[in-house]
Amino acid sequence: MNIGKQARVAGSAHVADGAKIGKHATIHDGAHVGADARIGKHVEIHENAQVETGARIDKHAHVHADASVGTNARVGKHVHVHENARVDEGARVGKHAHVHDHDVDGGRRTR
Repeated sequence: MNIGKQARVAGSAHVADGAKIGKHATIHDGAHVGADARIGKHVEIHENAQVETGARIDKHAHVHADASVGTNARVGKHVHVHENARVDEGARVGKHAHVHDHDVDGGRRTR
């Protein structure tokens, strides 16, 4: 695990081995960051959010409470994955997008 300068990881958050947390990122209570996940600078992973193995969250993105980002998924810069939304395994979300309470599967939004 590699935690960047001035990053904050709450006591009840879990960051797995091999994960990288960028500068000024915040991992809130109950959040989970899987092995080999990459969390960019100034990213917020909110309460009880799940970022699975190998996922990449680019700078200034937010994964809101109870949202999940699947294995090897990629979330672009300035993206908001809103509460209870899910980005499925291997999916890609482009920069500045908002993912609401539905899924993104393989780059397509599905309900």
